[in-house]
Amino acid sequence: MTAALFEESTTGLLKVDIHRVGAVVVCRMTGDLYLDTLSQAEHALEAAAADLPPLLCVDMHQAQMCDATGLGLLLRLSVRVPLAVVDPSHQVTRVLQLSEVSLALRVFPTVDDAIEALHRMDQGNGPASSNASIHSAALDAGARSSAPSARRRRH
Repeated sequence: MTAALFEESTTGLLKVDIHRVGAVVVCRMTGDLYLDTLSQAEHALEAAAADLPPLLCVDMHQAQMCDATGLGLLLRLSVRVPLAVVDPSHQVTRVLQLSEVSLALRVFPTVDDAIEALHRMDQGNGPASSNASIHSAALDAGARSSAPSARRRRH
């Protein structure tokens, strides 16, 4: 069940909707996450993480772009609060793969999948013991093997 929206932050380039699914906080990003929108994204995500939820899901399905500053923000937050990137767009998926940030962040196809993994971790029933160990269908074996970094390792 989704609780009412408690924050919405919008500029012409980025919209961030924040809501709760139980105790989990979900931030839906629409638009571009890069240097010009970093301050807005940081403000919204910091507010969402302030109460240290058991999981902060960043839904990036509607994110058209994410640069190194956006990746840095996600990585910094993942140190403070359990963070999952959810349903990244094709463009964001490629950035996660090429930068190898997908090895450090948990990525899931849906919020429900992220919540299920959290429950498995809480119960000790699953390999989901660190940010680096969970990968979604969005970063499945086929997608990972096509990344340049995967090809480099074989040489």
